[in-house]
Amino acid sequence: MYDEATTIIKLMLLIALVTITTSHTRSRHPIFGVIFPCWIHVQESLFSVLPAFDPGLFDVLRSPVPPTIAYFKTLSSDFTGKWVMYLLVLEKLGSTPAIYVGSGTDDTTGAPRRMPQYDKKESLPTHVETAITHHGYRITHKGILCSIPMPGPARVPLTRILFLVLETASQFHATSLRG
Repeated sequence: MYDEATTIIKLMLLIALVTITTSHTRSRHPIFGVIFPCWIHVQESLFSVLPAFDPGLFDVLRSPVPPTIAYFKTLSSDFTGKWVMYLLVLEKLGSTPAIYVGSGTDDTTGAPRRMPQYDKKESLPTHVETAITHHGYRITHKGILCSIPMPGPARVPLTRILFLVLETASQFHATSLRG
């Protein structure tokens, strides 16, 4: 199990490195370079947290073909007591499905605070709100790509930034799947 966990973490580090070093400055958070001045800091942080990734994610990331929406709908939706990087499946009859990657890292409750906001249509990310209100999409599944148990107060700031790095890399990778 450790080898599998190590392998996906190394792959996510590689995706994050490529994303952040090759993407436009508007596509990455400016604090990344301050908190993680070199990639050994990202690696050390990621290995100190050891997030649990969805068991099928490693194969999906390595595959030459994009995953199906059916795969995304198999992602666990047990958000209890966790910080997560999550994926939303948005669907509209007669249209191509869409996905959105985000993170639930509230200081006190983690993902359980973020997920109900989607049901209530509160604090929606711009692209999700546009898809729902202007294009008629609806969220059909909320699944976990990776998670960690709630961190202690001392680990919250660095771990939140780490989750933003993973989220950025995942969003970039998901966008590249569309061609």
